[in-house]
Amino acid sequence: MEKKEEGKTKALMENNCDKVVFLGNGINLLSKNYSWKDLMKDLIKFVGGGNVIKVGTKPFPLLYEELLLYGKANKAITEQSLKEKVKELLSKLRYNKYHGKIFDLGVSDIITTNYDYNLEKSQVFDVKKGIKHFETDESKYSLLRHKEFYIDNSTFRIWHIHGEEDKLDSILLGNEQYSGYLQRIRNYFFDGVSYEHEEFTSLKSRLTNGVNSLLKNKVSNLNDLWVDHFFKKDVYILGFEFYFTEIHLWWILNYWARLKNGLVRKKIEKSAITNDIYYIYKEYTVPRNKKGQSELERCKKELEMYKSGIMDQKSKLGLFKSYGIILKPIKANSWEKFYDKALRFIEEN
Repeated sequence: MEKKEEGKTKALMENNCDKVVFLGNGINLLSKNYSWKDLMKDLIKFVGGGNVIKVGTKPFPLLYEELLLYGKANKAITEQSLKEKVKELLSKLRYNKYHGKIFDLGVSDIITTNYDYNLEKSQVFDVKKGIKHFETDESKYSLLRHKEFYIDNSTFRIWHIHGEEDKLDSILLGNEQYSGYLQRIRNYFFDGVSYEHEEFTSLKSRLTNGVNSLLKNKVSNLNDLWVDHFFKKDVYILGFEFYFTEIHLWWILNYWARLKNGLVRKKIEKSAITNDIYYIYKEYTVPRNKKGQSELERCKKELEMYKSGIMDQKSKLGLFKSYGIILKPIKANSWEKFYDKALRFIEEN
């Protein structure tokens, strides 16, 4: 992060205290030395699927299942060894300047699906105050998992909601773990969750009854979990494809939309949900149909649109629009320019 005057950083934090950045893996694609695509290629080589399994044909949770089953059948690879390989390869990912620029936005909470520590590595923390690592008794799921630290006397929290590379069991991989995570989130929303040392009240009760306390017993000073932000603060989603396999996140968006539109038969008032959710994406250019175009040419063009992700994106954008999520398309001829414009939008909006 470029050095800022302390007063300017504080002013940014005050202005953007009700904003949260939700950061996906797109930011890692800007790193030059070793990319996420390189990591997936190396995983395919590890299981011996170089001639069978292709990169970019399916979302990572499904690719992981394919890698695991193929590796088990052909090389007797265990799930533990595959996860250890993922951890090894994650250490090759390097941060770029855009990881640091996220902190320049002045938001106090950054939610990320990335397992790596590139956000943390991009910063110089206040060593005297240290870094607090919250994970309590969690090992497999990541409702509480976050780090709290200080930069220029301002507090930041990074929520690794899909796990983190140094905690092997926490890394969210495969459909089985995704399904379990969804159930964990629903339990927290409706009933609260309990751990060995802490018990958390349900998010529903705090939205319904105005209960402010997250903790039934004050072991730590947590006032919210990452799920809360989707119902209480403006969330800016950046660099995240939002594949339909992300069932736990789609549930959160869907329930937020139902609550905001008064479609839930609970005691939660429609007025309790006042925040906005933004989806920032790079706008694709779709070629127009040419006059006199044959049916074969039209089918070929549509196939190319599916291959490029345009059709998949259109279906997601349609859902987002129906949910009431604010769409922010950005035209840019490079990903660097896209992120420059996206970050400017978040800071100034």
